[in-house]
Amino acid sequence: MAKFKLSEKKQIKPTMKGTPIQTNAAVLARYRKRLLRITEMMTKETTSKLNSFFKKNFVVDYFDDQEELDSEQSVTVLDSKSPSSQVKIMLAKINLKYSRLMSKKGGKYAGDMLDQVDRDSFSRVSVSLKSCLVALSIKSRKHP
Repeated sequence: MAKFKLSEKKQIKPTMKGTPIQTNAAVLARYRKRLLRITEMMTKETTSKLNSFFKKNFVVDYFDDQEELDSEQSVTVLDSKSPSSQVKIMLAKINLKYSRLMSKKGGKYAGDMLDQVDRDSFSRVSVSLKSCLVALSIKSRKHP
């Protein structure tokens, strides 16, 4: 009895054509720019307030007042007026101000960014699918 070798069926792998979907860097850049604007405002305000604070004679006056007090007198009054306490209070106010600003505008900025990403990805997927459909369309011959 003769043995015959069965041939393997060749499997045809479908090839997909289309353009890869790229993310839009401009959307992220706009979102980042908006956040950086707020951060830069906060940095400038903090720097200017700290500079103006330390340019005053406040620090010198504080230490002069401290020398005049006896050790028996209450130091808690001076502690609340110490330069470090004043800076801490000032920075807390700036932090509160910009925390409120970020919570107010941050949600809007994030929502705007997500809307832009959604619109952009929808249009990019549509373009990619159209190019796939063109590649998959079968041209038929005319029948006599």
